[in-house]
Amino acid sequence: MGRKTVTVALSAEQFAWLKEAIANQRRVWDVLAKMQQQTVAWMWKNLPGMNRRKQLSKKTLALN
Repeated sequence: MGRKTVTVALSAEQFAWLKEAIANQRRVWDVLAKMQQQTVAWMWKNLPGMNRRKQLSKKTLALN
């Protein structure tokens, strides 16, 4: 089933509100990504049984 694009005309007030909401959502995603990276890095350092012969790359740890 093909999806169709829906066009909606926003008032200036609605546009400003939506623009701010989208910017806020992007900031939340950035903070959550950083928290996830820190959690994974902490986990690999501190949890027992997490020793590896070969170090994981930053890409694997999502630290890039």
